[in-house]
Amino acid sequence: TYWLQATGEHIRLVPHEVAVKPEDSQEVALKAALDQLLTSSKTSDLTTTIPAGTRLLNLQVTETGIYVNLSREFTQGGGSTSMIGRVAQVL
Repeated sequence: TYWLQATGEHIRLVPHEVAVKPEDSQEVALKAALDQLLTSSKTSDLTTTIPAGTRLLNLQVTETGIYVNLSREFTQGGGSTSMIGRVAQVL
């Protein structure tokens, strides 16, 4: 997963490992990563702009891409910088 870190006037994405089982499918591993991102608390130096209460409704891995369906909360609140941050975290 990726978290956000503010350093002065800049915000950067910081990777954070998520433990998954070697036998997990891509779909199961991605769901676990997104669930952790959506439910974990921020730390003193890492944060998220994903609104509280955002839920993963569905995730599909197909030949044409990965499709993520998040609850309406994902689109609520914040300005353009906040939206750019949350989209970057999911991508």
